[in-house]
Amino acid sequence: MPETIRLVHAEPLPHPVWLEMISAETLFASTPVGIAVREEEVERLFAGVSAYQVGSLRDELPRHLWADAALLVRAPDLLAVSTHGAGYDTVDVAAMTAAGVLVLNQQGGNAEAVAEHTIGMMLVLLKRIPEAHRAMREGAILINTARQFIHDEAAVLAALESGRLAAAGLDCWDREPQPDPENPLLSHPRVLASPHTAGVTHESRRRIATWAAEQLIGLFLRGERPPRLVNPEAWPRFAERFARAFGRAPGTAAPAA
Repeated sequence: MPETIRLVHAEPLPHPVWLEMISAETLFASTPVGIAVREEEVERLFAGVSAYQVGSLRDELPRHLWADAALLVRAPDLLAVSTHGAGYDTVDVAAMTAAGVLVLNQQGGNAEAVAEHTIGMMLVLLKRIPEAHRAMREGAILINTARQFIHDEAAVLAALESGRLAAAGLDCWDREPQPDPENPLLSHPRVLASPHTAGVTHESRRRIATWAAEQLIGLFLRGERPPRLVNPEAWPRFAERFARAFGRAPGTAAPAA
């Protein structure tokens, strides 16, 4: 009898197409998890699970649902972790690699949208600087449309106040998905703020979800090496664990349902 490949997916998903594609494959069975899942439920939910489609933002998931060494203790059969986006802040890549667990991301899926957002921020700030603070027209402009914790918020504020920065366009925050409403950067006249939405368009979210589903389908049903593999050094150990779990080596298609 063909094996059932159990997955867990974190909600919210980037786009419904992920679940549509996964559900269309009869060998897959996926269970949703989210912010309401209690820590004592994790071991039961991840029992026998081969793949975890995890959210990329830390504040969208409780700490016990991050893909780290503690989760591996409760999910000993885990073979792959796939993120909702290009980032993998909720994933301990070193721990996954040591355990022979592949980490897949969706790098490039929202690149066009992020680039458009970045250029738009730059144009708005270049126009705004002379209006708000003419003396600093020659100062540097900081743009972060990438991910959390690349910039230090207190340092950015200090640089704006001292004149070392002329302006800042910030799409990423220490607290996400919504920054702290009391954050002084939000009301600063030379800061253009957005709530980590640079890559959020209908097209990019659908693309990311499609790529994520395609990578999992290719890996588990056709044995294909994922094109967006974060830790290729984990492949040899993963291949051994995959063969023990399914009785077939990667590169071998799963038996028909």
